[in-house]
Amino acid sequence: MEIRFENCNNIDSAAIEITPGKLNIKYAINGTGKSTISKALVYSVDDRRNGTSDLKKLRPFKGLENNDSLPEVYGAEGIGSVRVFDEEYTNKYLFLPDELLQGSFDIFIRDSEYERGMEEIDGLTRSIQEMFVANAEIDELVADFNELSASFGKPVKSGIHGASNLSKAFKAGNKIQNVPEEIKEYGEFIQSGENIKWIKWIIDGRVYLDRSDNCPYCVQV
Repeated sequence: MEIRFENCNNIDSAAIEITPGKLNIKYAINGTGKSTISKALVYSVDDRRNGTSDLKKLRPFKGLENNDSLPEVYGAEGIGSVRVFDEEYTNKYLFLPDELLQGSFDIFIRDSEYERGMEEIDGLTRSIQEMFVANAEIDELVADFNELSASFGKPVKSGIHGASNLSKAFKAGNKIQNVPEEIKEYGEFIQSGENIKWIKWIIDGRVYLDRSDNCPYCVQV
C-alpha cells in the first residue's frame, strides 16, 4: 500500500510503502521527516474517524498566509487505526516505572542474550578503566603534554603568544644547530637524537638540588 504526503512541515511531496496489519519499520538519518510522516498518517486517520482537523498542525511555514499549501495525505483511506512506536512511545510506556505497561522493557527486550551482552560490555568497560587508572606511562604522557601546552603561553587568535617560552626560543635562533657558547660543553647531548629525554632528565633532577651539596647528576651509584 502506497501512502503519499504533500505539504507536511518541511515535506513538499513524499511517498512510503506500508503493509497493513504488519509492523512496518522505517529508518533514515535525522531531519529527513520520519516523525512528520508518522504524525501525518496518524492525524489523517484520526481526523477521518473523529471529525477533527489535526492534520492542519503540519501546515508548512510557507503556507501560513494562503491555502495553497495545505497538508494532504493520500492512500490511507482504508486504514482504520495506526500505532506508532516512536521515541515518544518508548519514553511513555517502556522506560517510565509508573506507566500502564510498567516493566515492558523487561518483558519484550531483556532476555538471556541481552544479559550476556550487557555483562560483556561491563567487562570490557572495566578492562578499559583499569588500563587507564594508575598507569605510570599514561600519567607521564599527560604530564608531558601539559608541559608542552604551557610552552605555548596564553591563547591568541593566530600563531603563539609572544611571551611564551616557545616564542622566545624561536626569536633567539636555532639553539640545537647553533649551540650557544655558554653551554657548548653540552652540545653532544643537545644535538643527540634523544635530546628531549636528556632535557627532561635535567628538569626532573632539579627537585634534588636542595637536598644535598652533592650534584644529583654526578653521584655514582
